[in-house]
Amino acid sequence: MAAVTAGDVIALLEAWAPPGTAEPWDNVGLQLGHPGQPVRRILVTMDVDAAAAAEAESWGADLLVAHHPPIFRPLRALRADDPAAAVLLRLLRAGTAVYAAHTNLDRAPGGVSDVLAETLGLAEIQPLPAGPGAAGGEPHAGSPPLGRIGLLGPALPLADFALQVRKRLDAPFVLRAGDPERLCRRVAVCGGAGGDLIDAARAAGADVFVTGDLKYHQVQHALLHGLALVDAGHYASERPVLQALARRLSGALTPRGVEVAVAAAADRFRTPWTVV
Repeated sequence: MAAVTAGDVIALLEAWAPPGTAEPWDNVGLQLGHPGQPVRRILVTMDVDAAAAAEAESWGADLLVAHHPPIFRPLRALRADDPAAAVLLRLLRAGTAVYAAHTNLDRAPGGVSDVLAETLGLAEIQPLPAGPGAAGGEPHAGSPPLGRIGLLGPALPLADFALQVRKRLDAPFVLRAGDPERLCRRVAVCGGAGGDLIDAARAAGADVFVTGDLKYHQVQHALLHGLALVDAGHYASERPVLQALARRLSGALTPRGVEVAVAAAADRFRTPWTVV
């Protein structure tokens, strides 16, 4: 049996989440390494940070598959005294390749937003139709956008639904905005930072929108137009996809002798905040 290469793994990932479906500002794909290098161990992680690099080195991972691209803006230098660059240099010395699937994985069937909707117990999940940008901005690129919409059964008051979101996502805390007694049945979701989809969620008839990283004026705009919100945090709303990603890779590659694991270091950033 021929050895599995990074290129083989990339072909599997890109058949599922084509790079062409990523947002124009995004940077996805192979970011470090060579497509021809052999791969025997794959570590799936949210971020490529020092903890993930140390775990990859300790376990002997040949490939890190990350959701957040470590190279997002053009690099001006690769200096060992720069913490972010030092992570890439460490991986380069260890011979560990890095591949990033970001907004293309958000949009993919069975990707970030689908897994989030399933984890929250939604039924009849559909892509969130494209709509105007938040607060009356420009329409979103591409159709449909990154989110999903589905039905919760039975309907729950917003206060109870927010607690359910926290438990199902194992989030340290969530934030909710809106009447706590408002019944939530039609639920829109977007993993990560989905504030720009507020108007799309509202136009689709959502009672509540679950996402992360909501800004003050986005919350004002949503409430003014009758849309309740649950901010579960960027990490907690994306974390469920890591297991789905690992299962997909394992199913295809374990028969070919490749081990796949989710990085324990991924949970290090479960939340950077301490609630006081």
